[in-house]
Amino acid sequence: MAGGQALNPSTPEFHSALVSLLEEDLSLIRRARENVQSRLENREPGNGHDLWEWRKVLDTYPLPRLLHFLESDSPRALRLRKSSPFPDVMSEDERERLGGLMERVH
Repeated sequence: MAGGQALNPSTPEFHSALVSLLEEDLSLIRRARENVQSRLENREPGNGHDLWEWRKVLDTYPLPRLLHFLESDSPRALRLRKSSPFPDVMSEDERERLGGLMERVH
């Protein structure tokens, strides 16, 4: 990413760019689902409320609803962005592509 900026999943620019990226490669959704499941299986007892919500979103939302949710400014979407499972599963190429998309959105 230009300037070596870290990807910040809590920003609207991140999720607008993510939606564009997901429209090109749906495997990111599968990888995010697997990431959430793995984190749920290895979490500390009593933790993981946001992970359970992400699991529900990723497992039950049809693609158009998921894409809309990712760009939504609802309180729930804004809160869940802070624990987005997507950055952890992105390849370096995907991160570069996302950074380019973020610069266009911004």
